[in-house]
Amino acid sequence: MLWVDLNSEQDLLEKAFGELAFSVRGADSIEEKERRIFGWLNGERPVMISKPSIMGWGINAQHCAKMAFVGVTDSYEAFYQSIRRIYRFGQTRPVDVHVIASDLEGAVLANLRRKEAEATAMAEQLSAKTRAAVMAHVFGSISTTNEYAATKPLKRPTWLKSKQ
Repeated sequence: MLWVDLNSEQDLLEKAFGELAFSVRGADSIEEKERRIFGWLNGERPVMISKPSIMGWGINAQHCAKMAFVGVTDSYEAFYQSIRRIYRFGQTRPVDVHVIASDLEGAVLANLRRKEAEATAMAEQLSAKTRAAVMAHVFGSISTTNEYAATKPLKRPTWLKSKQ
């Protein structure tokens, strides 16, 4: 799987891979997109070229275990979801993810790494709190909750007010 950010990147990869690749673009008809995606999923060609905005959500591609991002954006969600197309339940092989970025994209890559670290830390904290709450429930201890102190007053929408 080759993920691109720009049409020019997709053009060059299509030329380089030729008949070895399917390529799906936003301008393709729905029927053509489906034909190419199912062709790739069914193994008609070994390579798929597309953008995360087109194929980065909802596709199960466990038949694939290698991908490369040729160009990156600041969207950690698109990056994460794109990886999850092949690194998901049912994947039986190690997944290789390569990011190819120019020196000009260094700040974008650093931003993605920062967002990944923050997402990992948040998931670890959530997991620890969940584990502690489950253990407290299982062993009969009392669980505590975090207090929430609003910093702004709540404004009730006008449509929610009573008609008294």
